[in-house]
Amino acid sequence: MRAFFSVSLALLLAGCGGDGAPVPQELTAAERSEIQAEVLDWADRYLEAAANLDFMGIVLLFDQADGHFLRGSRYWSTWDAMRVGMEELYGGWDAFEGQWATRRVDVLSSDAAILVGELTGMVRFEDGREFENQAGFSFVLRRTPEGWKGLFGQAAATRTPVQ
Repeated sequence: MRAFFSVSLALLLAGCGGDGAPVPQELTAAERSEIQAEVLDWADRYLEAAANLDFMGIVLLFDQADGHFLRGSRYWSTWDAMRVGMEELYGGWDAFEGQWATRRVDVLSSDAAILVGELTGMVRFEDGREFENQAGFSFVLRRTPEGWKGLFGQAAATRTPVQ
């Protein structure tokens, strides 16, 4: 049994990279800073598209082959589902003003990063209702030949009615 476990573990390690996989090169501080700046630029473009109620501008920030999004309890498992979901979401908005309250970029490699942040602002719906909006976001991003693209996004918001 112990031999079976050892062989299974060796095969698993070989399949996951094991001894034959190239060792990832450590990034320099300057390279990490450059990646963080690029990812923060991506976040600014996300916020700009939201402020313009440009749902398609948001969706185009995501990888068309692999992008997916979790908004509250709604999961959009494909890029097309995300496009339809974002269109429905922003279709009921009349105005949005927001700013990043916090943002953090964790660089995973030269072509992968995680962005987490909190957004604060105001949302006004077409029916006139207005809310203070606090939202938390997290994104997994990948560098592509076209620049950084979202693979996964998650958002959860708390809205307080403005009296």
